Amino acid sequence: MPSTHTTPISPGKWLQTQRLVHMGLVLGLGASIVFLNMDNIPDVDFQSLDYLFPYGVPVLAAAGILLGAFLFRRQMVPLRKAGELDNKLNGYGTASLIRWGLVEGPAFLANIAAGNEGNAAYLILAVVLLLYIVTLAPTRQRVLNDLQLNPEQQRAFEADFKN
Repeated sequence: MPSTHTTPISPGKWLQTQRLVHMGLVLGLGASIVFLNMDNIPDVDFQSLDYLFPYGVPVLAAAGILLGAFLFRRQMVPLRKAGELDNKLNGYGTASLIRWGLVEGPAFLANIAAGNEGNAAYLILAVVLLLYIVTLAPTRQRVLNDLQLNPEQQRAFEADFKN
C-alpha cells in the first residue's frame, strides 16, 4: 500500500514551481494569441460588433478579474490564520491558480472571438488580459505581502532564499 506521508517542499522550490505554472499559463495564452492571429491581423472595427460577443466577452473579462480578485482575497483570510507554513503555501498556490484561471478563460474567449469575428477589439482585450496575468506573477514579496506570515514563518520562508 502506498504511503500517504509526504515530505514538505521548501519555500524556494514551492515558489519555483508556482513560477513555472504561471509561466506555462502565460506562454500558452501568448502562443495561442500569436498562432490564432498570425495569418491575418484583424482590423479594429467597433461599429461591426454585433450580437453576443460585444457584450459577453468584455463582461466575462471584467467578471473574471473581479471574481478572481474577490475569491483570492476571501481565501487569504483563513490562510493567514493557518498554522503551518506548508499549509499556507499550498493554499496560496490554489488561490493563485483559481485567480489566474478566472482571467485566462475570458482571455482565450476574446482570442477566439478575434479569430471568428475578424475584429481586433477582441484581440486587444485578450492581450490586455494576458498582460494582467503577467502582473500577477508569483514573487517572494507578493507571497509575503499576501499571506502576512508571522515573524517565525517569515524567517523560515526567507531563509530558504539566502542559501
